[in-house]
Order: sequence, then structure tokens, then C-alpha cells
Amino acid sequence: MKKEYTQSEMEQILRNDAEIPESVDRRMKETYAKLGLGLTAFAAARALNVTVKEENGKAVQQVSVEPTKKEAHKIEVTAGYVPEGYVYQEEGPHTGKYHNDATDGGMTIVPLNAAEVYWHTMIGDGWIDAIYDEDAFAGTTELNGTTVNLFREESNYVDDNTVSQNAYLFNEEEGYVVWVYLDGIDLPEDEALKVAQNLQVTVLDETVAYAADEEIEAAKEEIASYVPAPVIIESSRVHQIGDVITAPDSIQSTEGADMADLQYIVKDAQILNTLPLDQYPKENYVPDYDSAVAPLLNEDGTLKPHTRYPYTESAGDINKDSGKEVNGKFLAVTVDITNTADSDGEFYITPTLKLLRSSNSGDGSESYEQFDYTEGTKTYLELNRDGAPFYQSVQQFTDNSKKHVRFAEIGAGETLECTFVYVVDEDCVDNACLEFFNMGGSSALYPYVKLVK
Repeated sequence: MKKEYTQSEMEQILRNDAEIPESVDRRMKETYAKLGLGLTAFAAARALNVTVKEENGKAVQQVSVEPTKKEAHKIEVTAGYVPEGYVYQEEGPHTGKYHNDATDGGMTIVPLNAAEVYWHTMIGDGWIDAIYDEDAFAGTTELNGTTVNLFREESNYVDDNTVSQNAYLFNEEEGYVVWVYLDGIDLPEDEALKVAQNLQVTVLDETVAYAADEEIEAAKEEIASYVPAPVIIESSRVHQIGDVITAPDSIQSTEGADMADLQYIVKDAQILNTLPLDQYPKENYVPDYDSAVAPLLNEDGTLKPHTRYPYTESAGDINKDSGKEVNGKFLAVTVDITNTADSDGEFYITPTLKLLRSSNSGDGSESYEQFDYTEGTKTYLELNRDGAPFYQSVQQFTDNSKKHVRFAEIGAGETLECTFVYVVDEDCVDNACLEFFNMGGSSALYPYVKLVK
């Protein structure tokens, strides 16, 4: 099925080559319909019509294309101006994008010919029709037959002064769009606009066909057929400390024998205020202790408060007034990991921390559902990124900034004892569970271990 992307997820994709998260698929199409009509920022054009409408605190950019021919010309785009410090990357994690090593800023230029614009707008996947906070819309500029809409946003993190800028250049005659995404620290207010105004766009002789009505309708039906539903976890899948945890059938059938050969036993779980270095040495931290972890600690070793928001699928939906400062605790879990196979193997060994709460399954049986919050302190992500532990006592692969530290070689019949340390907010301690074998399939089928009775 065609995926719909939230604005923040699209910007994450543009910055680097991270995997698209599962939550991308959950974006609801009716968001656009709810916002209604408002102020028109840019009127009609020949092949392209663009408006920015403001209502209910949101600025909605809507684009439509009226094909005047059966085919659209391809385009080539070259940057005539690049912000200082941003370098085009030929290889590595930012391949095909610009990156500023000093500030970790990024820039991506996305050219879309008229046929591509037509496709995205007709199926409603959100690539060009975009929603921002009302005050993010910085205005419209016209230049040499083109129009540029500029949006500026500050970071939702309370400890981050990164600014993101999105400039959309529209050519009404040819029907093409060039999207410039730029983020960084202390950027001039109109830096992305300057990039857009200095783009060198070449309309090629080569053409591509517009999508047929049948293709568009098929894609729209596929999107409309997806109805997100809460994931209900049966109580039989939520285990206790000391239980033997084996792979579910979904892993055994889809992920191969390697993961199915693993067996876990959670031996112990402790809620701790501090992590003394003589018991939890620096070398077992996944992020660097001195630069990433120590700044998050008080003098007595306890965690400093951090800010969180109610969970939203899109960063654009965050209400900054809803931020709450909360305290965290350390959660140290000791796990036995056994390779039950007759041969050695390399395995992904790390369980994920999840928050579960009781749910009414509808048939009277006990069940659970996952819940989450959106982090509001960027530095805190070093401790709590997607539920991964920041401390892991077994670390066999530490090269390349510990990129593959979550894997381990385990001999036939061998058992590894590993201590993982996570962080959990004080008011969520009772909800803390470990999720195992989350390598594919539905989270409703994964086994969990409840860590606090």
C-alpha cells in the first residue's frame, strides 16, 4: 500500500536515510478535510494551482495540477547557492543530500516534474500538500515566473535551537515543483528561500506520462481501505520474571531459524535512582558516558527532569503548552539469552522497553494495549531512543560508533547473561514491560515480560 508521510517523518527522511517507522502508515487522510477553507495565499496558474489556507491554527498548502498534455517534461535541478558549511555527500548516511558536519544540519533538494506532482496530489499522500502551524507560514515570493512558499519552524525540543525551513518553488507554466528542506542552527531567516531562488532548473526534452485514472483510483482505494485500529495484546502474551520466553510462530515462519532458536529468561529487574560506576562501568554504555550521559545527571547521580508531550504521530501536532516536566528512574534488567540450536549463530539480542496498560478487549477477557509519549528533551533521546537500552553489559561489536552493538555471537547451547539498563518515567514504572522478538509481524503477537508486579 502507498504510505502517507507526516511532515516530521518526511523531514527525517530528507535529513538522513533512517528507516521509515511503522507509525508513518497511521496518518489519517481526513486531517485535510477537517481544516476547511481560509486565507488564499497564491492564486490560480495555468498548469499548477497552489493555495495556502489558514484556519484553526494551521497553514495548509494545497496543490493541484491540470494536465494540459498527455506527458510531462522531466527536469534537472542544480543548486546555484548552498549555505556555508553544507557539503553534498556522495556516500555515507547522507548520500545524495547536503550535510553540515559542524552543526549536524542538513539540506535536501527534491525536484518533481508535473507528472509526479499530479500523482502525489491526486492520491493525497502528503508529499506536497503539507500542513504546518499557522505561524510557520513565512509568506510567498514571486520571481521570474515562479512562486516560492516559505515555512519556518522551531524545534519542539526544549533544549534544541535547531530551525527547519521548507521552501517550495512552483512553476505554473511547466507544472513542476522543487522542494528545498533545510535545517540547522542559527540559520538566516530566509536561507531556504535564497536556495530556492538560486536554483538552476532545466526542462528536458525527455517526457514521462501522467498516471492513468485507473492507477490513481487504485492507489486511493488502497489508502482509503486502511483503517488503523488499536493493537490489543492478549494477557497470555504478557509473562512474568522467570518465565521462559520463546519466539512466537510469526517469527518462526517469517524470520528464519536463527531468531527462533533464541530463548530468554528475565532473571531480575530493579528500579534504581543511580547507577554507580563501579557496578555499571562506563565502557558498557552505548552512548558516550562523559559527553552524552553525564550531562543528564544531577550531582548525586540521579536523573535530571525532562519534558514530554502527549503522544502525537506528527511533530506538527504537538502543542508546546502541553509539555510536562517529569522525573525518570533507571530500570536495570538482567536476562539470560540462550542459543538452543546445534550450531553457533549471530543474533539480535536486545529487547525493547514498552509501556502497557490494561485494556477492555470487548469480550470481558483481560488484555493490554501499548501507549507512549513524545519526548520533548532532545538530549534525553540518548537514554531513551525507541525503547532501546542505553547500557548493555555484553558488547561484542563496538566498531563504527557501536552501530551493531545489539548483535552477539552465541555458541551452540550457550547462554549469555546480559544486563540492560533503560530509563522509565516515575509515573510509568508499573507499566514497564520488555518486548521480545519484535523483528516483524504484529506487536500483538510478540511476547512481553512485565517488570514490576
